[in-house]
Amino acid sequence: MNRKGFFLKETKVIAKFTPSQRSRRHDDVAAAVILKKLEDIEKENRSLKEEIRKRDSLFVEALEEMKHQLDQIEEHQQQLIAPTPEKPEIDTSEPSSQEEESEPEPIMPKKDTRSLWARIWNK
Repeated sequence: MNRKGFFLKETKVIAKFTPSQRSRRHDDVAAAVILKKLEDIEKENRSLKEEIRKRDSLFVEALEEMKHQLDQIEEHQQQLIAPTPEKPEIDTSEPSSQEEESEPEPIMPKKDTRSLWARIWNK
């Protein structure tokens, strides 16, 4: 059957319906199209929600990792700040001795005086 014959037959079938039946049929078709679009939108909405959940969980994991790293840094800083029990505490009544201990005096190399004494004895 060719296209024209199909449409003519379809037109004849539609023509047999009363105007109220034709209106109801158009309403049914429109409702079916709307329901199909609604189902597609709901499906897309579910997939977007799932994608958002995945992104949120990745974000939470990244935040937890950053918090763990910050905790480690803070712990390390506390260890650096805390006094070590190995060092004996220095008495604060002797500030001059603290300065001497904290600043080592420069070491002067000893001069070789043998040549000087050798010159004196040889004269």
